[in-house]
Amino acid sequence: MNEIRVLVVDDHFLLVTGLQQLLDSYAGIKTVGIALNGNEAIEKATLLKPDVILIDISMPGLDGIEMTRRLKKTCPQSKILILTMHCQQKYLMQALDAGASGYLLKDSSIEELVKAMQCAMTGEIYVGLTASKNVLEKKLKSSFAENTDGHSPYLSRREFEILRMIGKGLTNQEIADMLFISRRTVETHRANLKKKLGLKKFSELMRYAVQSKGEEFLVFNT
Repeated sequence: MNEIRVLVVDDHFLLVTGLQQLLDSYAGIKTVGIALNGNEAIEKATLLKPDVILIDISMPGLDGIEMTRRLKKTCPQSKILILTMHCQQKYLMQALDAGASGYLLKDSSIEELVKAMQCAMTGEIYVGLTASKNVLEKKLKSSFAENTDGHSPYLSRREFEILRMIGKGLTNQEIADMLFISRRTVETHRANLKKKLGLKKFSELMRYAVQSKGEEFLVFNT
């Protein structure tokens, strides 16, 4: 893979310069500029044409979501990664809808950030570990409508574990082998998952699991 050229955008100067130094210490990564606000980011991105633009959401004036929308029009060749403190699902969905190629929290490691940039360059969308866990938890809670007995359903730790494995494409037998349980037990858990999540078909459960899985990161092929 060729050297990844990066533009770093954040209104905190110390954070920007510190991140710039960290990224420049990695082979194959080179920061080509920094910007402290949205207008400066658009101007420099148009001039420098970076491969990746790292953007914070909370920015004075032009926020990161709107900046992403504009940059996808003015610099469609650049991949945009959101690097933020916001872990709410609404911000993640807004960022992806705006055209971002990834979403990470600021407590992510530099290794994960580099991995996200590499994924973006191959046409994938990357959601960091902490962000994906928060989104999964909120998505599950939002799906918990009250059942006929008037009690709110919940997922056990084992059901949650099996949901993640379904999302990875594992068969009932593969799940059974990995968890050292019988295939019939897996089928029972699968039936309970459908009931608790209000799903009728296994295809619906599979789709839900793939969209929600909380592995090390979420990767969607574009």
